[in-house]
Amino acid sequence: MYSPVSEGVLVDQSQVKVSGVVRPPADVKINDTIFKAAKDGKYSGIIQLGKGWNDLVVNAWDKTVNLKILSLTSYQDLQNHWLAPLAARLKAIHVLPEESLFNPQATVTRKTMAVWLAMSSNEGSVTGNGALREISDVPSSDPGFESIQKVVNAGVFSLDSEGHFNPDKKMNRIEALAAVVKGCNFS
Repeated sequence: MYSPVSEGVLVDQSQVKVSGVVRPPADVKINDTIFKAAKDGKYSGIIQLGKGWNDLVVNAWDKTVNLKILSLTSYQDLQNHWLAPLAARLKAIHVLPEESLFNPQATVTRKTMAVWLAMSSNEGSVTGNGALREISDVPSSDPGFESIQKVVNAGVFSLDSEGHFNPDKKMNRIEALAAVVKGCNFS
């Protein structure tokens, strides 16, 4: 019988520590690395990860388990910041841009935030089935029009009483984070 110990998996930017139990004791092969089990069936070791998604194939006895592990890359200017883990996850699923700096004190326009959230819908996170709304201050020729329409339709952003989206209005980081949470259904 093979059973991985879930609390034995620790994720780092470039490696993962794996541990588990296999009974009766036997070698455990993870991709091309073989781990020797102790007499009590416990094994542990380090697997090097590549950037992004890593597919691991775990073999023990006659069982095979496929695991996907995401190697996160933190923003350099968010070290020890309360937002760092969430920002790294949002970066990995393409909600936030793939850059080395997050600039936590900077503002972002509603249009830019709409584009980021709409990009994340490729990961299935921004969805909605409301009726399309007319947006009076964003022409259909605007490069961000479809993204804005998508997030308004999903209920992530709303229009004012005159149908204005106010695409150039700046958002502070609390407003932006609230939009991300709402858009990605994290609540």
